[in-house]
Amino acid sequence: MSVIYVASPYTGTTQERQLRFEAVQHYTAHLIRSGKVAFSPIVHSHDLSIVHNLPGTFDFWQNYCLDLLTICDEMHLLTLPEWEKSVGVLAEVQHAIEMEIDLTYIDYKTYKRV
Repeated sequence: MSVIYVASPYTGTTQERQLRFEAVQHYTAHLIRSGKVAFSPIVHSHDLSIVHNLPGTFDFWQNYCLDLLTICDEMHLLTLPEWEKSVGVLAEVQHAIEMEIDLTYIDYKTYKRV
């Protein structure tokens, strides 16, 4: 069984976080519907953060995210706007490279049209 870690940017305004959450949730559901095993830390932690007043910053979630990435076989990076400026995404990409985890870039603009 192969486990896919779905990475995407998250930090931003409340509206940006909500839109990013919805986008990554949609992609993660697509993977699961396709019979894949997928995990997105944003899908898992977005509501948890809101309901339990947890920080939405990568500093807070870094160890959690990188530890989970370590047990995955693949990483799909959903290239939402400004992904290349995201401290969290860049750290996840670096960790995936170091751990020799297969990395696939998913063009969100192309994916949305599918």
